[in-house]
Amino acid sequence: MIPAIARSIFIVAVAILAIEALPVASEFKAAVETSRSGRIVGEQVTAVQPQIAALTSQLGGSPLLVTKIGEDETERLDLPDGLVLEPDPVAERQLFELVQGERRDRGLPDLLWDERLVPVARAHSEEMFKLKYFSHESPIAGSPFDRLKAAGITYARAGENLAYAQSVAVAHRALMDSPGHRENILRPEFTRIGIGVISAGAYGRMVTQLFITP
Repeated sequence: MIPAIARSIFIVAVAILAIEALPVASEFKAAVETSRSGRIVGEQVTAVQPQIAALTSQLGGSPLLVTKIGEDETERLDLPDGLVLEPDPVAERQLFELVQGERRDRGLPDLLWDERLVPVARAHSEEMFKLKYFSHESPIAGSPFDRLKAAGITYARAGENLAYAQSVAVAHRALMDSPGHRENILRPEFTRIGIGVISAGAYGRMVTQLFITP
């Protein structure tokens, strides 16, 4: 169970998941690749006042833990009710530029920003906050592939990365440090991306990255 942020302790929790699959026109041909080796990083952060959270976020944060979750698992989040949730388009674009930078550094082609993917990604990030879970599988909308299909988005290949972190810098660093997520970001076959980030203030940001090849 990932702990909530207590009044006397500012906890930055990072959780990451990656999933990649071939087209699910035939579910029998779907191939899912998920990182199972998220690593525990950072040091304990104690006796930090809530107002310092914003500054910590700007400086990149300090992750306390990374959860290890398989593609068929769900992590329950210990969060309070009534969180104020807002889309964070600035964070979305920052993550997009970070992904582009990683690909350019390795001579890979840029990804095109696909606006159709953004509401799908945001909806999943928001739902995970509201229903207090962390997983590729939505109890309402199903798998990433179900969600893409419901949105009328067709693809030859699709993938999804999830992160729960206090800041953009922490989320991106954790994704790149994990082989499965890094592979999605650097996969040459992917040509389009959409990112949905929902902010819960001091309770962090939920990130969904969707990659497709039309």
